[in-house]
Amino acid sequence: MRSWLKKRVFGKILLGVLLGFLVLFLVWGFKDEVHAMLIEDPETCALCGQEPQEVPCLVDISTGTVGKLAGTNVSGTFQYIGVLGAMGGWDSDARSGEVTLPQESPRFLVPLFCRSCRWVILGHSPENYYLADLSDPSHPVLYPPEEGTCSLLGYDITVSEGAGGLQVTVKG
Repeated sequence: MRSWLKKRVFGKILLGVLLGFLVLFLVWGFKDEVHAMLIEDPETCALCGQEPQEVPCLVDISTGTVGKLAGTNVSGTFQYIGVLGAMGGWDSDARSGEVTLPQESPRFLVPLFCRSCRWVILGHSPENYYLADLSDPSHPVLYPPEEGTCSLLGYDITVSEGAGGLQVTVKG
């Protein structure tokens, strides 16, 4: 009787330890996602707290900065596009612009975004910059800048590898 009791108690302890390791393994494997969901929402989210934009935007997830990739300035002006580390401009006469994204910048700063926007960001490969459709800021659509050509809000966007990092060219 005593050996049966020892085996049963030992089996429960072993099962508890194994389940503990399984939970630890799962939490460690998804630590960024778990961490992102445990932090409180900010008063104003850097993405869905924006005004609706009719032009493609560039989002820096390390600072929460959103910059327009296309300008609506008076003909002949040149608008500087300033997002942390990204440099470029928009020429309204040519209706085109170019931005250089640096190869490295700080990581995703979670507290700047609400939980739903964190899920949108975490649903992509980890990038520091995203092309964004903020025509409806309550439902932002993010696109990681990958080499190739696409159309976003009526603008043609080409992403290519350049000397200082990724080159994003906008025409429209």
